[in-house]
Amino acid sequence: MRGIVKKIAEELRLHPSSVSRALHNKPGVSQENRLKVLEKIQELGYDISQFSKRSIPKKGYSLGFVIYRPPHHSLGTVVLNEFYSIVFNGVETAVKRYKSNLLYSILSIDEGKEDFYIPSMVEEKIIDGMLLVGYIDRNWAKKLISYNIPTIIVDNFIGPEYTTIIMDNFDGMRQGIEYLYKLGHRKILHIAGPQTHRSFQERLYAFKLFMGEFPDTVPLITFTEEPRVDGGYSAIKEYFSQNREIPSAIFAGNDLIAIGTIKALRELGFEVPKDISVMGFDDIELSKNFDPPLTTIRVPKRRMGSLAVEMLINKIQGREEIPVKIILPVELSIRDSCKER
Repeated sequence: MRGIVKKIAEELRLHPSSVSRALHNKPGVSQENRLKVLEKIQELGYDISQFSKRSIPKKGYSLGFVIYRPPHHSLGTVVLNEFYSIVFNGVETAVKRYKSNLLYSILSIDEGKEDFYIPSMVEEKIIDGMLLVGYIDRNWAKKLISYNIPTIIVDNFIGPEYTTIIMDNFDGMRQGIEYLYKLGHRKILHIAGPQTHRSFQERLYAFKLFMGEFPDTVPLITFTEEPRVDGGYSAIKEYFSQNREIPSAIFAGNDLIAIGTIKALRELGFEVPKDISVMGFDDIELSKNFDPPLTTIRVPKRRMGSLAVEMLINKIQGREEIPVKIILPVELSIRDSCKER
């Protein structure tokens, strides 16, 4: 135990006593540092329950997983979404560890409407805590939160007054652009996802920012409102029908867009990566099994889900001192869809 505490203290640059208090859910450590310790202990492969029996409720909680379904998206595209299915897996694993129950609800809101159906588990307050996952409009989210159910926002940011877990989109874009630049690519096309979603907003902003920091680069941008395979496919077909500027590399808004991009490029007579390199973002399971295996930015999706449950349990038990924003690190995953120019 002492060895684990010392290791975490050194890596996080905290005093060992602060790490010990965080692991045992004792006062005297900030909520931000407490969450850093919880994240690190999971990263090292330990079960937090072995350190603190007080973190496990005697009677399990009922937790709600609420995810938004955009207009015109089928139920299957939400339920089977590879990114959120892995986040959900992390949630499910942590819920079992806490001997709790998990309820699932898909939030459907028609375009142009100010009102929407409140899930019964929220309206009737049959859950002890709620995870709001993925893009949800700030006003809609606030209406759900107004039911005074402890809530954690996952993969979205609606304001500093709410505890949030997001990924480091900026560093992911920086790593990707830096890698493409080292390979000799200067003319890079970014296929930006729907700008209603904060992650795609940040990735587009970061693309413009970091491309400007590398000399002799030519940033090219196109958009898709569908962050799926068919969205990437249509975006590329439309881009090449209207532009003569041929990029040497394409940095897609996510992996599904990248896969659709590769399919479209093949139909247009380009080989990947021989003629054009393609990079994605998220590292979903399909990416490593695609042909060619996709170079991408790996997001700790399962850890995002499990950490969200840890934070929600803390909030339910009244141990959250102030709202915090946790930004999870991402890393470059190099495969075969990018080559030296």
